[in-house]
Formats: sequence, structure tokens, C-alpha cells
Amino acid sequence: ALLVVMTILLLICVPVVLHLTGVINIPFLGSNTSNSASENQNRVVPDNQGRTTAPTKVNRPTSPALPAGAVPANASAWSNSPGGKFENAYVGSSVTSSEFASEVQKSFLIQYQLSKSTTQTLHVVSPVTGQLYEMNCTDNSQYVTCTGGINAVVYIT
Repeated sequence: ALLVVMTILLLICVPVVLHLTGVINIPFLGSNTSNSASENQNRVVPDNQGRTTAPTKVNRPTSPALPAGAVPANASAWSNSPGGKFENAYVGSSVTSSEFASEVQKSFLIQYQLSKSTTQTLHVVSPVTGQLYEMNCTDNSQYVTCTGGINAVVYIT
């Protein structure tokens, strides 16, 4: 029970602190100085001489080809928002709840904004079971697939 309480506090406190320090922007907490999600997709790349060039926008598909059977799991996906910003969550297995898929997406986005890495290992509390599950996420350039827990599958675009 203590682990669940600590995890829930971390899931609430960490994003608020990151918002207040300008690392991420959570609109309902008011304005801050962080960049938008699309601006956060910029990265510095070396040119062929090994020198660093200006940031290059990482273009992701706005209409990725998801696997058959992927079911929208959050408001962004339900409203067919364009992909590419890691805001859409989809359920990919019959044992994955939309609530859990949404929590995985939120956790993924926070970690992505901090690390700019799409390969991640997440620890996410299920709102349905109250249990903490490990999810391993990989990117195929169309969408991110997170698998783990007890046969859970989540797609993020």
C-alpha cells in the first residue's frame, strides 16, 4: 500500500515540479516558459564534418498505420487528433484497459520530454488494478509500442 501511495505521489508531484521549472507544459496549471511538444521534437545533429548544426525537426507521421485492432484509449485518440506528438494512446490487447493505456502514454510523454528517447522502460500504476507494472517501449518510426505487465500492449502516436 505504501508503494502505491508513493508511486501516485510521484506521478502527481514530478509533473507539477517539471511544469513549474519549465521542463514541460501542463496547460491547466497555467503558463510557463517551456516549449511546445512540437518544438521539443527538435534535435541537434552533427553534419558530415562532425560539426553541430542547427536543430533539425524530427518529422513523425500524423496518420501512422497502426496494427489492426488498435483501439483509441484517450481523448486525443478518440477525437482522431493527428499523431506525431506522442499524445494519442491506443489499446493493443484484450487485457489492456484504456485507463492503463492512457497512463502509459502520459508517463511515456513525460519521459520523452526529459530524455528525447523513444526507447524507454516505464513503471506505471494501473488505475484499474492499483498495481505497478513495468512497460518496455520501442519505436518503429510510425508509432511507439509499449509491452509488459500481464500481456499489456499500448500504442502511442
